[in-house]
Amino acid sequence: MKFLKNYSFLLMSLLLVQGTSNAQNQNNQWRFGFAAGVAFLPSGPIATAPAALATGEGSASIANPVTGALMFYTDGVTIWTALNQPMPNGTGLLGGVSQLSSTTAAVIVPRPLTPNQYYVFTIDEQFSNNGFRYSLVDMTLNNGLGDVVTGQKNIPLLATLSEKIHAVPSSDGCGYWVITHQTVGNTFNCYKVTQAGVQLPPVLSTIGSTQGNGAGHMKVSPQFNKLAMGSFFANTVELYDFNNTTGVVSNLVSWNFSFPNGLLYGVEFSPNGNLLYVSNLFRIIQYDITLATATQIQNSAYEVSFGTSGIYSPASLQLGPNNKIYAASGGLDVINNPNSPGFACGFQTNILTLQGSSNYGLPQKVYLLGQTAPNAITFSDSCLQSVINFTLADTTGVISYSWNFGDPASGTQNTSNLVQPSHQFTQSGSFHVTAVLNKGCFSDTVKTTVNVVNCQVISPAFTGLVFSGDTCEVGTSFSWNVNGSTGSSFFSWNFGDPSSGASNLVLFSGQPPFPPANHVFSGPGIYNVCLTYQEPGQPARTTCRLVRIGLCCRPRILVTDTCVNNATRFRLAGADTLRTASWFFGDQAGTGTAQQLSPTFVYSEPGFYNVEVTFVASCGQGKVNRLIEVINCRNDCELSFPNVVTPNGDGLNDTWKIVQQCPVQNYSLTVFNRWGRPVFKSNDAQEAWKPVNEEGGTYYYKLSLIKSGGENLQEEFKGWIQMVR
Repeated sequence: MKFLKNYSFLLMSLLLVQGTSNAQNQNNQWRFGFAAGVAFLPSGPIATAPAALATGEGSASIANPVTGALMFYTDGVTIWTALNQPMPNGTGLLGGVSQLSSTTAAVIVPRPLTPNQYYVFTIDEQFSNNGFRYSLVDMTLNNGLGDVVTGQKNIPLLATLSEKIHAVPSSDGCGYWVITHQTVGNTFNCYKVTQAGVQLPPVLSTIGSTQGNGAGHMKVSPQFNKLAMGSFFANTVELYDFNNTTGVVSNLVSWNFSFPNGLLYGVEFSPNGNLLYVSNLFRIIQYDITLATATQIQNSAYEVSFGTSGIYSPASLQLGPNNKIYAASGGLDVINNPNSPGFACGFQTNILTLQGSSNYGLPQKVYLLGQTAPNAITFSDSCLQSVINFTLADTTGVISYSWNFGDPASGTQNTSNLVQPSHQFTQSGSFHVTAVLNKGCFSDTVKTTVNVVNCQVISPAFTGLVFSGDTCEVGTSFSWNVNGSTGSSFFSWNFGDPSSGASNLVLFSGQPPFPPANHVFSGPGIYNVCLTYQEPGQPARTTCRLVRIGLCCRPRILVTDTCVNNATRFRLAGADTLRTASWFFGDQAGTGTAQQLSPTFVYSEPGFYNVEVTFVASCGQGKVNRLIEVINCRNDCELSFPNVVTPNGDGLNDTWKIVQQCPVQNYSLTVFNRWGRPVFKSNDAQEAWKPVNEEGGTYYYKLSLIKSGGENLQEEFKGWIQMVR
C-alpha cells in the first residue's frame, strides 16, 4: 500500500453440537513484519526467534500440517526456508518489489492432490507494474527444505493495481478459488486451482464500487459464502455473497464507515460468520452482518478498540488457528471471543513481546483440501423414549453418507445411509454418533455425542448454580452453591480454571446438603464453572454456568444541561446493555435519588455535586461517580477559551476545558498536536483534557456546538493552546 496514498441440558429441545475434524496445523507458524514470528501451541501463542523478513505489510507462511513445524515463508519477493535462508530459486518474486508495501503481498495455496507442492500467489504494490502472478514451490527440492520449480516462477495472471488476494476451498473439495480484484475497476477475478493447475479464463464478476485505490484486505467468511472488503478512500464497507461452487461474487450490501479518518484496511469475519470486523488504521469496528439491511448493519457498529491509550494504529486483522482474531498494530493485539457481540468479544492489546514488530501485515489462513466449512449435526432431542432425528448443517457436495450411532446393541439399526436418518437408542448413556460424508476427492467426518436420558425420571429439585462475590475483582474468593435442593451423594466442582492448580477441582461426598465451594480465580477471563452430581437411581449429570471475572465494564456518567433550575439529564455510556441503575445526585438534602436508567434532576443552587450510580449491566455490576458543576446560565451564553495548560501536578491549570455560561448541545471538541494528529476528543462539555504523555508546545483545538437559548445554530470555534511543562 502506498498512501496517495464468544452444558446446559434441556429435555425435548433442539440440540446443536459442532462437528469435529482432524488436526490441521498448517497455520501454526506465522512470520510477518520486521522479523516477527508467532508459534501457536496448545497452551497458546508464543513469540519465536527473529525471522529473516523485514516488510511493512503483507507476508505468507505455512507449517507442516501434521507437526506444526515451520516449512517456509515469504514477503512476496523472497521465499525463506525453515532455516531462515532464501530458497536457491526463491528470490526475485514480484509481490512488492518497490517498497515491500503490498497489503497482501502473497498467499500460499497447496497444489490440489499433489503432495509437497505449493503455489505462492503474489500481488505487487499498487502503482508498480507486476500485478497478480504465481510461482510453484516443491518441498522435495533443496534437500527437503524446498525451492521454486524452474520455469514455474512469476507466471503472470492479471495486470492490476489491487493489493487484494484471498484463497478458499471450492465446494467440490477438489480445488481452490483464488480471488483478486481489477483496480482501477469493479470486477472480481476468481481463478479455479485444481490438480491440473491454475485454470483460465477466470470467473469474472462485475459488481460494486470502482476501487480507485488498491490497498486494503479482502476476505471470505469461514463458511465460504460471504466476501467483504473496504473501499480504502471512499469510506464504505462492502459485503457480497460468494458462491464457492461457481466462483461468482454477487448481491452487494454496502454501508458507510461512520468513523473519522477513512483508510479502511483490515477485514475479518468471526468464526461463526455472524460478525464482521473492520480496521481503518485508527480503530477496530465490529458489525452484526446477520441484520437485514445496510442501515441496520451500519447502526450495529461497536468500537472494539475504544479506550485504547495513545495513538492506536490497527491494520491487518486475521483469524488464528485458535479461532481468535489478531490485529497487527506494531505489536500484536487479540479479540479473544470474536463470536461475541459488543464488549464480550474480549479485546486485548500487546499480548506478546515480539522479537520484532508486526507493522501492518499478518499472514492469511492456508486451507487444506478436506478442510471445508465447519459442519455440525443437529438432533431433535435426547430422550430414551424418543425416535431421534439427525440432520447435517451442510450437505453441499456430498455424494453419499455413512452414519454410525455408536449403539451396537441396536443391531442393524446402528447404521444408516440416509441424508437425514433417525434412531432410537437402546439404553441411557453417552453415545458417539459419526457421519462420514463422501465428497468425491475426500471424506469429511462429523461427530457428536448424544447424552441419552430416561425422560420419565424426575429431575433434581435445583434450578442452577449460584455464587456470591464481586466479579469485577480478580483475586477475591467466590462462594458457589446450587439454587435449590438435591439428593445427590456427591458434588464434583470444576471451575474451568486449570491455572489455579489443585484448587480448580473441589469434591464433596456423603449426605447432602453440602457446604459452598470456594474458589479464587487465577486471572481475568471467562470461566465455565461446572458441577457434576448424581440423583439416586439416575445417571450422573453435569450442569454449568459461565462467569466473567475481572472483565467488568467501566462506564462513564454523561450529563446534559447543568443550568440551575433546568432538568439535568444523566445517562451511562460504555456499559453495553444496562439493566438497573440506582442514582444519587449529590444534593445536600439527600433527596435526589432515582431508579431510572436515564433520569433527570433539577438543581436549585449552583455549585459542585458528586453524582453516583450503582448499576447492573450485561458486562458486570459496580458503582461509578462524577463531580459536576451546576451554574447560573446567562442568556448571552459567553464562552471562554483558556490558552494555557500546565500539567505539572500543582493543582493549577493541570487540565484544560472550555468554560460556558449555559447548556450546549451537539458538543464536539478535538485537540490536535502540531502535526495535526488528534490527542483528545470529547462530546461531553463537562469533560476536561488531562494531558499525560504529550510534550510541551503549541496545540490547536476545534469546537462545534449549539448554544441553548440561542438561534439553534451549529457554531464552530478554533484556536490554540500553549502547554508549558
